[in-house]
Amino acid sequence: MSHILEYCDSIRNGELVKKGLRDYRLGDAIVGDLVLKAYLDLLEPVAKGTDKEWYLDESASEAFIYFAESFCVQSEGDGAGKLYHLELFQKAFAEALLGIKSRATGLRRFTEAILIIGRKNGKTAFASILGLYLTIIEPGARVYCAATTQKQAREVWDGATAMIDKSAELQHIFHHVVFPAPIIKFRDSRFEALSNDPKKQDGLKVSGAIIDEIHALARRVYDVLVQGTSTRREPMVLEIGSAGFVRGGLYDDKYDYGKKVVKKVIDDPSLLFICYEQENRSEVTLELNLPNDSDEAKAAKKARNEEREHLWLKSNPGLYTIKRIDRLEGLVTKAMNDPNAMNEVLTKDFNIIGVDCKAIFLKPEEIINDRFYTDDQIKELVKSQRRVIGGLDLSLSNDMSSFTTLVFDKAKDEIIAINMNWISQEFLDSEQAIQSKVPWRAWIERGLVRIGGQHYIDPKVIVDYTDEARAKYGWTYQFIHYDQYAAEPFVTSLEHRGYARNVTLLTTYQGTRSLNAPMRIAKAVLQAHKLIYQGNPVMRWALSNVETVTDNEGCIKPNKKNADRSMKIDPAASLFDAMKGYEKNYQMFLPSGLGMGDIKIRSEKEEKE
Repeated sequence: MSHILEYCDSIRNGELVKKGLRDYRLGDAIVGDLVLKAYLDLLEPVAKGTDKEWYLDESASEAFIYFAESFCVQSEGDGAGKLYHLELFQKAFAEALLGIKSRATGLRRFTEAILIIGRKNGKTAFASILGLYLTIIEPGARVYCAATTQKQAREVWDGATAMIDKSAELQHIFHHVVFPAPIIKFRDSRFEALSNDPKKQDGLKVSGAIIDEIHALARRVYDVLVQGTSTRREPMVLEIGSAGFVRGGLYDDKYDYGKKVVKKVIDDPSLLFICYEQENRSEVTLELNLPNDSDEAKAAKKARNEEREHLWLKSNPGLYTIKRIDRLEGLVTKAMNDPNAMNEVLTKDFNIIGVDCKAIFLKPEEIINDRFYTDDQIKELVKSQRRVIGGLDLSLSNDMSSFTTLVFDKAKDEIIAINMNWISQEFLDSEQAIQSKVPWRAWIERGLVRIGGQHYIDPKVIVDYTDEARAKYGWTYQFIHYDQYAAEPFVTSLEHRGYARNVTLLTTYQGTRSLNAPMRIAKAVLQAHKLIYQGNPVMRWALSNVETVTDNEGCIKPNKKNADRSMKIDPAASLFDAMKGYEKNYQMFLPSGLGMGDIKIRSEKEEKE
């Protein structure tokens, strides 16, 4: 039986365990929705031979498995000195990666693969073995491992050299040097840890690439490696890692894209996306409060703990066999009383998307919302309610400006936020933008960010956008709230187009008393998943960057003095400005008062104080 089919059977057994219809047995695969769909919907039909376009060549993957288990020796841990044994989830992944081929050409189906998995589940060792294998199966191969630094890239490369040093057979095949560059050689093929010098990254001819810690990688490095595969018939780019703390970068883009491929929203047969993740925080912290220490209570607590541990397999398929359960239990227990440690554990061990844990405004799971309204649906809403609210956060420098429009769905009691952003060409070409992990150019290509000028952002392009949006959707701006900093040219231009200052065009003061209410309303609506920002990754990134400053009355505002200048909040700031209009006039837009709660609405005088 193929490893894919065997793993699919294991997944079905895991589903029975989750439903309480079967006791857990070692080897049952308890997985999340994304892994389940990837294997049962996309890969199983191929393994069964029922797919008309693709077939499974088991011999191709068995060669890799034989190489791994016959020649590659572990260099650390409990198995040090012993040959590697690949677990079923690793064999199934390898079979899909290397064994699924086109019926028309005989070439491998997947040229790119993304493996998201909790730390310490054997991903680095697997990548090291794959790197060596890719080096020997193609004449003149050029295989690179990359990460945020060459030191990190060498984690995979050093793992491969350790395998060579431990195996007499591999020593006869490979030769490795550290100077002038870390390279493993096999005949005319090379396996190299990529330098972090951009000048040495251009012009690469890539047959294989292994990208470690994808969550922290600069988009430019990824682009260089993928573009370098263009001359190869069967290239392979493998990205591995955990969720990480960097939002709005390469990881978020690849995660969103991969999820849509798995769910068949996007048809991309070249991508294999396998994401082991917990589906919510409660699966990690599941607890049972018991009134006493009776034997029955202790038995119930033990059963609940076992249930929780089995759920941990969703993000840790190597649990019990590769990753020690007692160590993971210890990490979770410690983290229960330490928010910073919990953030680390949830993100690195369970792939629950995280952010740097400072005075964060929203948890990642509160931000994520992929729902969207189509243009036609928005136009239908506008037919019955033409009035909308705009919010502007403007910069005249080469920084970032943002405009958000709020549209209201009374029937569903929801708010739709449509956002557009501008940067200057000078900023886009700056070292700051190039070295950041923010995919500015990809966002520009998708129409989510525009160039607003050469050296600075011209307010006229934003004014033109309001006309463009009004013409497209047919709405009327009842209010446009703006941060008065640098906004005078924008306000004057809109006045010339018929908007009245202090009637439609309204200043939003940027203090805690003024921004407390709109921020708290935005937070409540986001937490209820009633603020539909159209799945816009720029808005999601900005919301994840928001840190709060709290005054002695408990009122909050965004911290605009973040030391990391690349972590911008302008789209979120424009949302808060627009929410100011909703706070003051919610009866006009959503009489239900969505998100208002017990918010205190202050007078303009109070907000200025």
